[in-house]
Amino acid sequence: MVKRSEDVRECKVLHRRWVLERAFGCLMPHRRLVRAYEATDSSAEGFVYLAMIGIQLCRLAK
Repeated sequence: MVKRSEDVRECKVLHRRWVLERAFGCLMPHRRLVRAYEATDSSAEGFVYLAMIGIQLCRLAK
């Protein structure tokens, strides 16, 4: 998480925030991850790992 300083009043691009937004954008096509269907945090984390593995495999296959 990137902390924003309190003394800045203008809009400014926060460093490294795009990395997290890009990762969430890649996960959104996976239907199960859009809603909170999982009962435990560990199972939700496991499905995120599976989705990211699938994304990386598709990128490697290109």
